[in-house]
This record gives sequence, C-alpha cells and structure tokens, in this order.
Amino acid sequence: MIASTLSFALLLGMKHGINPDHLTIINGISLNQENSIKTRKWNGLYFSLGHGLAVTMIGLLWVKFSSKILENSNLLNYTEWLPIIILLFTGIFGIKNLIQNKNHEHKHILNYKVDLNTKTAPLQLFVTGLVFALVFDTTTQITAWGLIEGQSNQYAKALYIGLAFTLGMILTDTLNSFLFVKILMLNRTKMNFKNILAILIIISSLLFALLQTMNKLGMEFELSDTSKLIFGITTLAITLSITVYYSFIKPRIKL
Repeated sequence: MIASTLSFALLLGMKHGINPDHLTIINGISLNQENSIKTRKWNGLYFSLGHGLAVTMIGLLWVKFSSKILENSNLLNYTEWLPIIILLFTGIFGIKNLIQNKNHEHKHILNYKVDLNTKTAPLQLFVTGLVFALVFDTTTQITAWGLIEGQSNQYAKALYIGLAFTLGMILTDTLNSFLFVKILMLNRTKMNFKNILAILIIISSLLFALLQTMNKLGMEFELSDTSKLIFGITTLAITLSITVYYSFIKPRIKL
C-alpha cells in the first residue's frame, strides 16, 4: 500500500514540477543570471528542493496540528502574495534588461550581481522555491498534503511521501533547467534568439502574476490542471527539440 502511495506522490511531484509558474520563474532566473552559465543548469534542482521540502514540512505540521493551524492563520493572506511579487519582478526586470539590450550591465531579480558568488545562488533559488510553496490553492500541492495527512500519527511514512513528492519535482525541474541552459549555451552568441526567449518569459511572468492576483481578489480565474499540464509538457518538448536539433541534427547537416 505504501509503495503505491509513494509512486503516486512521485508522479504528483513530477506533474507539480512542470507547473507554468515554476518553469517560468526557473527559466527567467536562468536567463537573467550572470554567474557561470554552466552552474545555472542546477537552478531547477535548488528551486524544487526548497519547494518540495517546504511542502513536506507544511504537510507534517498539518498531520501534527491538523488543518486548523493553516485555516486559522491570517499570515496566509499575506504569504500568498510573495510568489506574485516574484513573478512581477521577473517580468519587470526582464523588460528592463530587454530594453537595455546588454548582457553584463544590468540588475537581476533577487539582487543577482554580475560577479554572483556561486554559493549564494543555490540559497536564493532554494528560498524562491520555498516561497512558491506558500500558495495554498494549487491542486497537486493540496493532494500531496492529503496524502501526507492520510498517514496521521505515522510521521515516518508521512515524511517518505513528502520526500517522494520532492523527488518528483526535482526530476522534472532539473530536466527543464538542464535543457534550457543547454539552449543558452548553444545560442549564446545569437542575441535575437535570446531576446525571443526573454519576451516569452516576460509574457508568462506577467500573465501568471495577473491570474494569481485575480484569484487573490476573488475573481476566480485559474488555468485548469489539464491546461497547466499541457503547458509544462509542451515547454519541455520544445526545449528538448531545440537541444536535440542544435546538438545532433544541425552539425550533421553542415557535414
């Protein structure tokens, strides 16, 4: 029974990892960073690790104190604005960087600097992922908490479920960042291509920030789970296709 539950939690984490706002923020930060481009391929790992562990810890608190600790907390009314703010800053700084059209002379989201210490970047991505776990209306996240809560008074099993969910997120988000950074490395001299990526990320960031703001204001306008899944799979498929083309197909055409 626990094996099937862990497998479901793993698949649930993989599905949650390709949520549109996750891919947008990971790719947006990867595009805007100025530290070594090879280190950016781990951005998905750092983000999903922070996000998944936060979901796990909240789930364990849910088991310990019941859902009342969440339902009665006015703090949630404020914490759920944090991901919206990060998405807005991603879009705004993306616009600023696009207008300036410079690679090494602009500010970045979350105070990234030109000579960013690689020890600081993982922590900032980890914290960003943690902040995104504070949105409590995500279906897959709530389902994960339901699985964890189902192991009431069995904290070891509840922990395993949370870790399986985290591992699923790590698999998809790390794959995404590996592919995206590979594209940046293959096309690092082609500014037009980079600008296209920047425009897509800007649009996605501002759009998802707007949708989440509408939900917070009670307008109830949210993408369906199917739409989110299609968006995520399409994004991964496109990045994989571009990587395969530039890595294997195009070199052979030249030969």
